[in-house]
Amino acid sequence: GILNQAIEAAIAQGKGWKDGEKEAYMARICDDDNIPALFATSQEDLEKSGLADAFSSLVYEGESPTSLMLSFKKKGNDSFVCGTKNKAKNVQYYRDAINRYYEAIAWAKKIIAFDSPDDFPPESERKTDDPLYTKNQLNEVISSLYANAAMA
Repeated sequence: GILNQAIEAAIAQGKGWKDGEKEAYMARICDDDNIPALFATSQEDLEKSGLADAFSSLVYEGESPTSLMLSFKKKGNDSFVCGTKNKAKNVQYYRDAINRYYEAIAWAKKIIAFDSPDDFPPESERKTDDPLYTKNQLNEVISSLYANAAMA
């Protein structure tokens, strides 16, 4: 019937389990250490469930970790500037800045960094226009984000 046609159409479009995915999923959910996200009691449990990454990928679909890091850094800087100009001394601007800086740090930690610029892929092979970082450069960016958060 209609259900079988819908399933066949989905499979023809490449949807469904890839080789080994179903087995890996079943092994994970049958693992005694697996805690469903609904019952997670800590950030660590939530991260193990994979749900946090799933939500992030939905919210930021199509964005690279580098562009998200740069975006949150800019938002943190903007919030900090608004806080310094605010006559009522509203600390919410600073709280927002701190949160944005820490969000930028989280995305920075997902960026693939290289040992040296010699290891950068050729421009013809790059998928985005995002800047590339060596490990040292990325560590400097992360350090500056921590410093900005501390200053806010």
